Amino acid sequence: IIFVYETLQAKQAQKQKLKEIELEQSRIAVMLSQVQPHFLFNVLFGIKQLCDSNPQKASEALEHLAFYMRRNLNTLSRNQLIPFDEEMCHVNDYLYLEKMRFDEKLTVTLDLEYTNFILPAMTVQPIVENAVRWGITKKKGGGTLTIKSQLSGDNVVISVIDDGSGFDPLEIMNDGKNHVGIENVRQRLILQCGGKLSINSKKGSGTTVTIILPQKGRCN
Repeated sequence: IIFVYETLQAKQAQKQKLKEIELEQSRIAVMLSQVQPHFLFNVLFGIKQLCDSNPQKASEALEHLAFYMRRNLNTLSRNQLIPFDEEMCHVNDYLYLEKMRFDEKLTVTLDLEYTNFILPAMTVQPIVENAVRWGITKKKGGGTLTIKSQLSGDNVVISVIDDGSGFDPLEIMNDGKNHVGIENVRQRLILQCGGKLSINSKKGSGTTVTIILPQKGRCN
């Protein structure tokens, strides 16, 4: 009996170790997918222009950029789930910088009915960046990004909706990097809190990403 018990304990410890390694790899992959040299170059160039025309706004933009970069780096050390409000601070820093770049081409709507919950760090953030980068900014004239959160029964439902260029899910994307961040978000949702992520997109009509977080058991 003791031998069987010790064997089971060893197997459980091994499974836990593998899970931790997988989560660490997912966190690193998400963080690396967010490091976009073109994005940083464009933001810094925009701030440089503001230094001459609007120094106060340039200072505010630098503050948002500093917080954005710090939260990206902090993701590597975040093992626990974080409050949704904290995740939205990261999202808002990013959107501030993109609004500075695209102005009226990017409209943001927040419909956050329910916010009292926790989730893995960098869950909403990569999805929002994908929506702006591959959806709205690829559409002539820009578009609208909508973020919703609501409580539905025993689940929290988060929706990130854009009316950008969209894509055909059945087609192989030319740039395989497009959805690396999202696939790692999906994996971390499963491993850390039994969550789900689904994507619904259509060329020319935009994309909707839906996250479902169970509030009984693993996510509360």
